Amino acid sequence: MYKSFAKFKTFAFNVVIRFKEIITSFSFDLLKIEYESLKKKLKDLKGTNWDLAQYHFLVGNFNDGIMRFKMLQKSGYKVIESNYFIGRIYIEKASYLNAKQYLSLYLGSNQQEYRIESDYCMNLINNQEISSIPISIMQQKRDRLALTLETSKIDQALLMRYYLIITTLKSYVNPSSKVLEVGCSIGIFGRMFREYFNTNIQYFSGTEISTKSAKVAEEMHINDMPVYDNIKTCTDITDIAMDNNSYSLIIIPDIIRYCGDLMVLFIQIFASLQDNGITIFVCRIITNDKKFRFSHTCLEEPNTGIKIVELENFDEVEENVSDEKEKFFISAIEEFSYSPYHVESTAKSCGFNIKMSLSIPGDFALFLLQKP
Repeated sequence: MYKSFAKFKTFAFNVVIRFKEIITSFSFDLLKIEYESLKKKLKDLKGTNWDLAQYHFLVGNFNDGIMRFKMLQKSGYKVIESNYFIGRIYIEKASYLNAKQYLSLYLGSNQQEYRIESDYCMNLINNQEISSIPISIMQQKRDRLALTLETSKIDQALLMRYYLIITTLKSYVNPSSKVLEVGCSIGIFGRMFREYFNTNIQYFSGTEISTKSAKVAEEMHINDMPVYDNIKTCTDITDIAMDNNSYSLIIIPDIIRYCGDLMVLFIQIFASLQDNGITIFVCRIITNDKKFRFSHTCLEEPNTGIKIVELENFDEVEENVSDEKEKFFISAIEEFSYSPYHVESTAKSCGFNIKMSLSIPGDFALFLLQKP
C-alpha cells in the first residue's frame, strides 16, 4: 500500500505540473474573451456595467459584483434582476439575512426569469427541504471552475479520489473498453485516466452541464491526441448519463454531489451500459448513518497522513430503518450527501449488483456496480 501511495504522489505531482501550463492558458484565454467582449460594449455604459457585474459574480469577485449591481440599481437599470444576483452573492458569502432581504424584493415582483433560483435560495435560507438544485446554479458553479482554476490550487484530496477510481479500474479497462465520463468538468480526471491507461481504450466520451467547462475539456490533448473522443453538453443533470450509446464502463468522478435523485441517475446509467457493464462513482456519505455497522481496516501513509478505510463487511441493521436519513443537503456548500444504505438499495432496485463499497477520507465513498 505504501508503494502505491508513493506512486500516487509521483503520478499526481506530474499531472499537476502538466496541467499548470494547459489550464492556466485556457483559463486566461477564457477570461480574456470575456473581458474583450465587454470592452466592445463601452458605448452602452449601463449594459456594460450589467455585464461587468455578472462577470464579477461568475468568477467569484463578490464584493465587486455587489458594488456593480447596486450602482446599476441607483441608476434605475435592471433594478429587480439585480436583487436576485445580490441575494445570490450574499448566499455564497453565507450572509443569509442580507440575502433574504434582496431575494424577498425579487420574489415580491412579477419577474419570472430567476423565480426558480430565488425560491430555491429562500428555501435554503429558511432550512426547508431541498430536493434539487436549479440547473443554472449548477452551471454557474462549474463555469466558475473553468474560468478561475489554478492548478497550483488543485485539491489534493480530490486528486486522491480520482486516483482511487483509476486504480480500482485496473482489471476493468482494456483495449475494447467503451468509456463514458459523466460530468467531465474541465477534463482533469479524463487526462489522468487517459495517461494512466496509456490511451489504450477503444472510445472515451464525456458529458458536462457547463459549456465553459466542456470547452476546456474538449481542448485537452496528450501529445497530438485529444483526451476525449466526444463531449456532449447537457441542458439538465437529469439527462447527463444518457449518451445514446452502449458503454462497457461509466465513470462519475464527482457530479453526484449535485444530484438530488439517485434513482433517476441510476436508471440512466443502467440503460447506457452494456450487459455486464461496470459503473464506478464517488459520492458524499452521511457519516452518522446507522443502517450499517462497518468492519474495516485502516491504513495510513506515514508521510502524507492519507488514510484509506476499506470496508470489509456490511452488517445491515434492519431496525428503525425508516427513521434514518437517506439523503442530506449540506446548505453551506450546496451539495447532497447520501447514506450508504440508500445508495446500495437504490442501485439494487434499478437492477445493479454491488461489486464494491469503499469508504474514503473526507466523508466520501466509492461504489462499483455491475449490470447483470
